[in-house]
Amino acid sequence: MFCDTLKISPVSEFAGKEAIIHDDGRGSSDKLTYEQLWQEIADVSQMVRDSGVGKGDRVLFVSENHLHWLPIFLGIAGSGAIVVPVDGNIAVSRFKAIIEDCQPSLVIVSRLFEKRLGEFELTDKEIVTTLNLHFDVFGLGKELCPQASEPELKPHDIAAIIYTSGTTGKPKGIMLSHKAFIASIELGLKISDYHRDDRMLTLLPFTHVFSLVDAGLVMLGCHSTLVVCNSFNPAEIIPVMMKYRITYVMAVPRLADLFAFGLMQKPELKFAGITMIIGGAAPRAQVMQLLNSRGIRTFQGFGMTETAAGVLIGHNCPLEAVGKAQHGVKVMIDKPVNGVGELLIATPTIFSGVFGQPELDQEMFTGEFFKTGDIAQIDKEGFVYIRGRAKEVIISASGLNVYPDELELRLGTLPYAEEFVVFGLCEAGLEIPALAMLGRNEFFKDYSVGKEQEYVEDDIRKRVAEWPEAERIRKVFIVDKPLPRSASAKIKRFEVAAMFSPEAATKNRQAERSTPAAKAADNREAIDAFVHEVAAFLNVDPDKFELTSRLDSFMQLDSLGVIAMLIKLEQRFSVSFRELIGTSIETFEELYKFFADQASPENIEKAANGTSPVPGLPPLLDFSPVALEQRQKFVREQSGFNDFNLPVPQDPAAFTGNIEGFAGFVQVPVGLCGPLKVLGTYAEGEFFVPMATTEGALVSSVSRGCQVITLSGGAQVRMVDEGVIRTPVFVLKDLEQLEKFSTWVSDNFAKIARSAESTTSHGKLKAIEPFPIGSTMVLRFNYSTGDASGQNMTTIATRNAVDYILENYPDKIREWFLESNLSGDKKINAVNFTRTRGKKLVAQCLIPARIVESMLHSTPQQMCRLAELAMVTSMQAHSFGMQAHYANTLAAVYIAAGQDPACVAESAAGITSLQLVDGDLQISVTLPGIMVGTVGGGTRLPTQNHCLHMMGCAGAGKAGKFAEILAAAVLAGEISIIGAMASDEFTQAHARYGRSGGLKGKGA
Repeated sequence: MFCDTLKISPVSEFAGKEAIIHDDGRGSSDKLTYEQLWQEIADVSQMVRDSGVGKGDRVLFVSENHLHWLPIFLGIAGSGAIVVPVDGNIAVSRFKAIIEDCQPSLVIVSRLFEKRLGEFELTDKEIVTTLNLHFDVFGLGKELCPQASEPELKPHDIAAIIYTSGTTGKPKGIMLSHKAFIASIELGLKISDYHRDDRMLTLLPFTHVFSLVDAGLVMLGCHSTLVVCNSFNPAEIIPVMMKYRITYVMAVPRLADLFAFGLMQKPELKFAGITMIIGGAAPRAQVMQLLNSRGIRTFQGFGMTETAAGVLIGHNCPLEAVGKAQHGVKVMIDKPVNGVGELLIATPTIFSGVFGQPELDQEMFTGEFFKTGDIAQIDKEGFVYIRGRAKEVIISASGLNVYPDELELRLGTLPYAEEFVVFGLCEAGLEIPALAMLGRNEFFKDYSVGKEQEYVEDDIRKRVAEWPEAERIRKVFIVDKPLPRSASAKIKRFEVAAMFSPEAATKNRQAERSTPAAKAADNREAIDAFVHEVAAFLNVDPDKFELTSRLDSFMQLDSLGVIAMLIKLEQRFSVSFRELIGTSIETFEELYKFFADQASPENIEKAANGTSPVPGLPPLLDFSPVALEQRQKFVREQSGFNDFNLPVPQDPAAFTGNIEGFAGFVQVPVGLCGPLKVLGTYAEGEFFVPMATTEGALVSSVSRGCQVITLSGGAQVRMVDEGVIRTPVFVLKDLEQLEKFSTWVSDNFAKIARSAESTTSHGKLKAIEPFPIGSTMVLRFNYSTGDASGQNMTTIATRNAVDYILENYPDKIREWFLESNLSGDKKINAVNFTRTRGKKLVAQCLIPARIVESMLHSTPQQMCRLAELAMVTSMQAHSFGMQAHYANTLAAVYIAAGQDPACVAESAAGITSLQLVDGDLQISVTLPGIMVGTVGGGTRLPTQNHCLHMMGCAGAGKAGKFAEILAAAVLAGEISIIGAMASDEFTQAHARYGRSGGLKGKGA
């Protein structure tokens, strides 16, 4: 496909083969064949020339990883222009600096980042044309004239300028020639025995040369298939790997860590035949061992932007090594001390200099060797070990060099750290090793901020006690947000060091003097009152956090819990939280400032002097043993039973997220019904169904129905539809605007759906149905939610979709609300009855007359007659449908299996139909919308999860099976109770099983 430049040479025999597949990991995918790829590249080259961009002009390319990223890149490079690829998430200041440095003639920006152009404040921009590839093209500055002819490309022509982070603050544009790219592709093809049927998955942005060359261009160079996935979530990556039968994965150590973590959650997974190429630095030993144990072959690699991707590679390398020099590449150590020094590399892939800074060339080279800036050593077999960046080496007081990378590898895995980095900290004129880390919330949930710091410092002290004096970590910093990373996911050590430098500390102290918290210091009582009110909703006592702490470090509330907290603060401080809607509140300080700005001094003083409405109770989300005992004591005192305790679990924290103010269990007895034979699409076989109920006779009744179904050959069950509903409402000016709004929503459905689905890995927006009421429009959003019940999921997704509508609808919307009550959440309504909310199921069984007579003590004719009369009386009562007692079975199974019992209100509606078929009884139940899930919520609680496991319905992929079993159980309940009514056994059954004394005779 490539000769001596990046200008393509199509090979017709591969025209129909898949070249690039893009999959977002959430069910959305698209692909390009090689023929489509070649055509797009030609179209882009022509478009660039038609836009007046000449040979050597710079074209800034701002985009996320996308199906069309590589065709755009190759089209620009093939036109003779120079591509300047930039990640769209770049900081505004850095973007402006790059614009100023490279002076592009054209900017191509993806739709995703189109809105950011306003932030970048580009001047003199003119829209030239729009590509039909989700990219817009903007001309900058000079007048451009179409180029008359296609320029001749030469190997030494610059193909791309890739900007690296650098350390000076000034952009450093690395110029890579066509020759460097071609040489790098040739080296990449020698990494492994690539075959045309191979499929490589890349997770890195294409703005990183490792992904661009060793994944993208190498795969295209051998006419293999490249699979692009933008997700970093192992739960989404692993299914993509299995779906496309991936043979190679391109990653960096951080992504390898995440992938390994995902594998730890799935011990049954094996990946024989997959190779993972990990570049940039040596991966951790534990990660390599785990990958290899799962059948994954691993390669370590090393390269830089300046070397146009990987130049060192190795399979089965020693731990901590990054590989050996590839064919044609030379390495050496400059001025080694005990074998350690700066790594020098000579390679045919080397860059052509720094754009606009020719004076740097002499500094960066010694003869033909490039000074990498990495401290390394080379063993006798030629394996290279990177010890750190030269500029990051810590010079100890004794003059010894200390390498942060090596200290990190020696520390290994810190169980309490989400991520950590070792860096040099200047203190009293000396440089000492320090560690910064983001803690794991679940590890420290019972620790105060001070105790958390003490624990980490003590653990680090023990770990380094036997280390040489100069290498011991002297300072530990715990941060409350992720550490800064580069595009290749490396932690930016320089930025971390700057965060904790003496200058930064001074600046922070000065800033603190002007913060709302500092200004409020004179009113300590008011702050204390505020803190105590917030603490009642968080998993800490009032002394365990500071105003500068982030809310999400402690908060475990869902959206309803947050609203409840705000309402309580409203009442306590006599303020309104309506102004809070749509704002970003991240710290306690920001939340305090909002209320302090609104509350009057009198109300603050009143709140400060007030008493707690429930004295002595710990915070609602404190699950510690001490808190549990305090609540148990409170229950004893309130009930007057000093010798009684509610049952409690061994580990109360396991119930975090399912209950607040945890005081123990109210025990509900569980009975088993079965065997129940189900003949469904997802459930097939005999099952025992757990039912948690206090209603005597219910379990025995449903059990009888299960026996009838099983003896009759089983219940046929089908799930005919599914959907979870959200119904936002919009108020328009008049009917004309209403009609216009409805049309716009219909025309923009795909974009609205993308916005909604961007918040979830399981939910998909299937349809939006308009319900006009005067000049008000209710939109019925209909989602599929996979194995989750999906109510919180769809609320968040719909909010994102509403934000898109509000930002993009061209006319005014007077008012809007996220939910209008048309959804029928926790209540039945006619719309959902005739359509669907949840899962719509039909279960049916043909019962021979002899079984009706022997088991139900009735006849098919008598039961059908009762059903006819029940239909008439249901019409008189204006019931939704006609059925006997769906709610009994649903509520009992919902409680036993961790479902939301309140959903029985909407699930327990439907139609039970009975008819004679050749003298036998055919009975069916139609449930228009039962809300069930097998992941999340109450399904993760121990006893409920065991009940799901008993039916084989626990975890992902089991919601359809559970729904079919549940529908068959509802059918069993209907069969038994209608039989009891028809044979007049209903009263006797309840008397026998439903009360302790049993049925007494007359005169007793």
